[in-house]
Amino acid sequence: MHPELRFSKRSAARFAISLGQVSALILSLVGTASLPTSSVAANLIVNGGFESPGGGFATLYTGSTALAPWEISGSVELIPNGVGPTSWPAHEGDYSLDLAGTSNGTIQQSFATVPGKQYTLTFQYGNNWGGIGSTGVVRVIGSSPIYGNFITHGGSTSTDMQWTPYEATFVANSTITSLSFEDLSLSVFYGIALDAIAVTPVVVPEPVGLSLVCIAGAAFCRFSTRFAKSTRT
Repeated sequence: MHPELRFSKRSAARFAISLGQVSALILSLVGTASLPTSSVAANLIVNGGFESPGGGFATLYTGSTALAPWEISGSVELIPNGVGPTSWPAHEGDYSLDLAGTSNGTIQQSFATVPGKQYTLTFQYGNNWGGIGSTGVVRVIGSSPIYGNFITHGGSTSTDMQWTPYEATFVANSTITSLSFEDLSLSVFYGIALDAIAVTPVVVPEPVGLSLVCIAGAAFCRFSTRFAKSTRT
């Protein structure tokens, strides 16, 4: 067999192997590019489940720092997880909050935000099962009011609070944003129940996959050029 023909076959074999490796790399990167990136955003709300300070049932009044950094106005009650006259099943953890103690109550907490950035507010709510239903309002305020909505709930029982999930998004308009919950129930001893309050930044995945594909394509072009030169020498 002619020597040049043998060289061509060896070169073709090397090219086929390397081409397969580069192609596999490109396909794997394309697959990676099509997959969403998962990221867990940090909760900007502190003590959103009212797990601190613990210590059992408590009625808290204006100025109390027991739920810090929540600020309390009026009266609220810290409710331990359980079944009894001063307890009910929490949605998560060992505690939840009755937004009405001996009077309608309000809780408020401020947190750092980036103006123009989008955030998600989530929480669970129910009602003090001793009453027929409860009403409250949730507000988000920055340099001006951003979001507000009424919440109502009925049907909670001593063994099943029928916790209801709530979710809303808002766009911050200042570096400090305030979240508040106010009870508006007519029966002041039976307020809105709250648990698992969270505010998280909306995470936008970075389009890194396409850049990786471009890098792989450039590597393939470079290999092809080097291979062509080697077959001419």
